[in-house]
Amino acid sequence: MEDRMYQVGEKKYVQRELSLKRFRMVLGIINEFGAVDAVNVMDFKAVINAIVSECSVERFLAIVLDCEEENASEEFDDLPMSIAAQVITDFFALNTAWFEILSGQFKRLVEPSNVPESRLTPGNNSSSK
Repeated sequence: MEDRMYQVGEKKYVQRELSLKRFRMVLGIINEFGAVDAVNVMDFKAVINAIVSECSVERFLAIVLDCEEENASEEFDDLPMSIAAQVITDFFALNTAWFEILSGQFKRLVEPSNVPESRLTPGNNSSSK
């Protein structure tokens, strides 16, 4: 995945695919607002609402954005809404695999038709002839 860059005044921010640690932090925000139901099927409208809620948007931005400036604060008061919207859009684009799994697509990812045939037959080892 290619990094996404944002310029806000003198500050430059970068967003990358999340590490596992950062993804857990984002899931913490999402779970606070009940965006994942009992069977882990994600409601994306609820995810967006959780991210943009008044108490979460700054926490979300602090998790997903890295400022290229040393000792940068995590204040985003001057961040234009158009850039905030782009950050959220890019967040989903950069982390698609995670959200496919969380939205119930995991079964599709591991169906036998998606697994190489050599892995389907237990004990099938072509090198043991």
